[in-house]
Order: sequence, then C-alpha cells, then structure tokens
Amino acid sequence: MKKNIGNVDMIVRLALAVILIACYFVFNLKDLLGLIVILITALLVITAFAKVCPLYYVLRTDTLKKEDKE
Repeated sequence: MKKNIGNVDMIVRLALAVILIACYFVFNLKDLLGLIVILITALLVITAFAKVCPLYYVLRTDTLKKEDKE
C-alpha cells in the first residue's frame, strides 16, 4: 500500500493515542470501554507508524505533501 499519511496527521494520531492511554489509566477504565480505548489507541499508533490509513483509500484522499509523494 502507498503511504497516505503526512507528518502532521501522524503527530495528531500519536497525540490522540497518548491522550487515550492517559484517560485509560486516569479514569481506571475496565471491561468493554477499556478494551475499546486500547483497540482505538493501537489502531492510531499502527496507522501513524505505517503511514497508511485504509479509510483514506476508500475516501480517495491523503494528507501527504506533493514532494513526499515522489
């Protein structure tokens, strides 16, 4: 798959992941809600480091700059 996530998008995804992990520990989330938070966090981190978002393929968009595409 071609990369379709730019640097700003990657930083936002990682920041959201940090916030979700902090919420998980601060609010002591358990059971289903805690599992959902962990899964969303894992998805954000994986897509940020892989720089690939499958939803962007469906929407036919990306957040890469022109010089990063070449």
